[in-house]
Amino acid sequence: MKGGFEIDLSGIRAFCPLGQVDLKFCEKPEEHVGARYSFRIMEIKEKGKNIIVSRRVILEEEQEKKLKETLARLKPDLECEGKVTKLTDFGAFVDIGGIEGCSYL
Repeated sequence: MKGGFEIDLSGIRAFCPLGQVDLKFCEKPEEHVGARYSFRIMEIKEKGKNIIVSRRVILEEEQEKKLKETLARLKPDLECEGKVTKLTDFGAFVDIGGIEGCSYL
């Protein structure tokens, strides 16, 4: 697993660099072992013997789509649910569907 993951694409071996398996830094690579994900083929070299894949590009596209959908529905006085992502001395940061805002104390 050093540097990345060996991926089985229906019997064909591919490689996913550690930085391409998730949106954030992968602190516990072992948590991804055995998981089933969608990947995008980024490079094919040596007549298919060296295939590089990425999951991150797919996650980034999904995140961008979610962000655009959230922005399209935002307006003043809208009530919506969110997830607190960080607390500070001056307030809480809240994710409301791909957009993070601050709720001041």
